Amino acid sequence: MTPVTAGHKVTYAIAYLDKVGNPMLTPPTLDGPPSWSEAQSAPGIDTLTVAPDGNSAVVQTNPGDAASTDTVSVSVSVGGVTFNASDVVTISVAPQELGSIALVGTVQ
Repeated sequence: MTPVTAGHKVTYAIAYLDKVGNPMLTPPTLDGPPSWSEAQSAPGIDTLTVAPDGNSAVVQTNPGDAASTDTVSVSVSVGGVTFNASDVVTISVAPQELGSIALVGTVQ
């Protein structure tokens, strides 16, 4: 789940992971381009824009919209096997207030 305040954008990239959850050292050969979709709780709450290569996408929420949710999904096929991933974007309209900081590490 990704909580955001209306007006933010969320950038997604497909992470190809091995069976223990580590990034693949060599990206898999896809059977076709990734397929992205979204299911909005209210029409027009945001815009999903998929990159030309299909490996990433951006959800731009609309400032001033009511609180809502959007489920973003992506599907890829490799060797005839389909893999799916999704995320729920929860859009809030409350004013932002600092609540914490975070240190983010990325395994490469």
